[in-house]
Amino acid sequence: MEHNIQQYIKDPLYTSDFGQGNRTWLLAGPFPAAEVDAPLDHPFLADEADLTARPGQGGWSEPIYFFDDRIDLGAYFDVGVGARTVAYGFTWFDAPADQQAELWIGSDEGLRVWINGEIVYDYTRRRTYRDDEIVQEKKLPVRLRKGENRLLVKSVQEFSDFQFALNICEPEADFTIDGDQYMRERPIEHLGDALLTLGAQVSYRKKAGCPPILLRGGLVKGGNVSIRGDISSQYLTALLMALPLATDDSNITIQGEQVSKPYLDITLGMLKIFGVTASHENYQTFNIPGNQTYRSPGGFLIEGDASSASYFFGAAAIGHGPVRVHGLGKNSVQGDYQFLDTIELMAKAGIGKLVECGPGKVLGGLVKRIQPGITTFGTDSSQLFNSTVEEMSV
Repeated sequence: MEHNIQQYIKDPLYTSDFGQGNRTWLLAGPFPAAEVDAPLDHPFLADEADLTARPGQGGWSEPIYFFDDRIDLGAYFDVGVGARTVAYGFTWFDAPADQQAELWIGSDEGLRVWINGEIVYDYTRRRTYRDDEIVQEKKLPVRLRKGENRLLVKSVQEFSDFQFALNICEPEADFTIDGDQYMRERPIEHLGDALLTLGAQVSYRKKAGCPPILLRGGLVKGGNVSIRGDISSQYLTALLMALPLATDDSNITIQGEQVSKPYLDITLGMLKIFGVTASHENYQTFNIPGNQTYRSPGGFLIEGDASSASYFFGAAAIGHGPVRVHGLGKNSVQGDYQFLDTIELMAKAGIGKLVECGPGKVLGGLVKRIQPGITTFGTDSSQLFNSTVEEMSV
């Protein structure tokens, strides 16, 4: 049967990659089923479980490419609502290894699915399938074999639209994020609200707005979101690190004045080192292209926390012996690193002692800084003592 509907084209390559929606199918039918009591159980094609469809042979169509994940059999076969009809769809998909996967599926009426001859899904009732229901449907675990896998679908149409959607995906588990009792008192609802706006499923397991928090993965595709900037930069940092992996571009609008801008500079610099881009306009709007990939720079030293290091800077200024603080370069953009300037001013006023920043050391009782200088925090590795500021800074 020839079909002139422009939405569908013949495609000689009908093997889908694992993890993508199967849009290229061989189709067989439609078969009248008005006189059949249980259409899903009736073999309109012999040896359903073991069959391997061939393009253009045995009643099968040539490969048909659908421009949407919704496989609209009614439009393709020109079958109206109310005609009790059965059709088959067949395709191949590749898996990189023997492994578990998830079957994501949606349909209006009865649907049976075989993978490599085994029935993995059997739905015999009626419902209304909408575009968003494929991710709300129960995700069924299935077992794949390495290489090519056979996928056969048998669809029944009676009173609703003649269509289905089906994806074979990597398993996506639910994640629970928790902490100690102190962390359970720290509010996180501003980040949770942003994730909800972007399409995530978020639920608080105990206290509203605080951990433990249950997240369902795989639902954030990107988009537009706003977040308050006067509370913390940590929520924005989380979005900046995550949204490059979304499939679509994202735009973040800041409500109010953004605080802790140096920490955002650290984040943006780190993203660049790992091959990811994000831009901003005066820290009020952030633009993050989607579908990016993180790439290892080969080696990366995480800069220490200047706020914690400031206690040891103070100890060096008032103490009698040397204090070494590892992991901070003199070009650090962290605001608390300027505590060294305050110590220097106090020393010039006769209060306390000056601090020297040399390769790998902060020493109390000295009168000047050695340039270029490095203070480091968090490791005793002697090879860091001779590192340059550029190597250590993000």
